[in-house]
Amino acid sequence: MNYPGQGPGPHTQPYAPAGGASFQLDPQTHGAIDVQLGFTGLQWVLYLVTPKLAINGYPARKPWGTHRVPMPAGQHHVAVSFPYMFSSDCGAAQLAVPVYAGHATRVIYQAPFMMWSAGSLRVLGYVPMGTPQLLTR
Repeated sequence: MNYPGQGPGPHTQPYAPAGGASFQLDPQTHGAIDVQLGFTGLQWVLYLVTPKLAINGYPARKPWGTHRVPMPAGQHHVAVSFPYMFSSDCGAAQLAVPVYAGHATRVIYQAPFMMWSAGSLRVLGYVPMGTPQLLTR
C-alpha cells in the first residue's frame, strides 16, 4: 500500500471499484483515457507477451488491444513497455496526457520494429464519453 509521499509519485491513482462493483463517474469532473496497444503483423512473437501500461506510476498488465481507463480531469503520465527476452521494459514510451471532463482522450501505442528501440506513444484526439472505444490510425 502506498501512502502520500511514498510510492511512484504524487499522482492520482486510477480508479478501480472494490470487489468488482460497478460505479458511475461524474462527467463534470471525470474523463477517461482510451489506450490502444498494438504492433505490426510481422511482430507475431509479441502475441506471447503482455504489455505493461502504467498511468501515474501505477503499472498494470493489459493485453494487446484497446482499454478505457476512467480518470479524473487533469494531466496524467502514461507509460507503456513490454517484456522481451532478458528485458522487462522493451519498447518503452511515455507521454503526458491531458484528460478533459466528460471526454475520453485517445492514445495509441505502437511497438517498435526493433524490439529494444523506443515505442511510439501519441495522442490521437478527444471524443465525448459516449463514443465507442474503436480507434483508427
